[in-house]
Amino acid sequence: MNRRGLQSCLRPVQCKALQHAWVQAAKDGYPLNALITVRLCGEREPIEQANLVGKFWNRLGVWSRRRPPKRRPTSAPTFRCVLVREAAHNGKRPGLNEHWHALVHVPPGRLASLKAAVARWYPNDDAEVRPAHQRVDLTPSDKIKSAIGYLTKQRTPQACWNTPYQRQRGGLVLGKRFRITANLRAKSVHLGLASNPPAKPFQKSVI
Repeated sequence: MNRRGLQSCLRPVQCKALQHAWVQAAKDGYPLNALITVRLCGEREPIEQANLVGKFWNRLGVWSRRRPPKRRPTSAPTFRCVLVREAAHNGKRPGLNEHWHALVHVPPGRLASLKAAVARWYPNDDAEVRPAHQRVDLTPSDKIKSAIGYLTKQRTPQACWNTPYQRQRGGLVLGKRFRITANLRAKSVHLGLASNPPAKPFQKSVI
């Protein structure tokens, strides 16, 4: 039995934590200016998918901590990032069409290097790196359009109710639904939300 829990769509407090991290990064002078999307090819067991997300997070952290700004090579590099996993709605079966998005700070002059690194990590998969920004726009239906809104679109009805954010129905994933680097977590989030809420154990037999 795998003791990792199944996680559903983002709850209100989780969306708030991700929003805080996105805003805090810009306030600290490290805007989350690159969007990475990874869609792995082929079918995978939920536990394998969860492990691959963890491997990506670690790789991205190592890459970020070794890349100071080109124009200020003596500046200390830093890893500031948020990541959200998405899946198609499929009842109680987790991981259908699962993929993930990450917003990460990239020092000036390092975007091409990040694109090359992600291409090396996923030579046979659908992986994309593109610039991101902190701008907030409105859709024709007066819904917020932003990079963090895109990452948090698979939210619960409660997280969407009485808010100007768009919602997309999502499915279950095994393990952490989202990640926030420690330097972007609010104190209350760090103490009471650290990663994701407890969930029922996942048994492979349900797949």
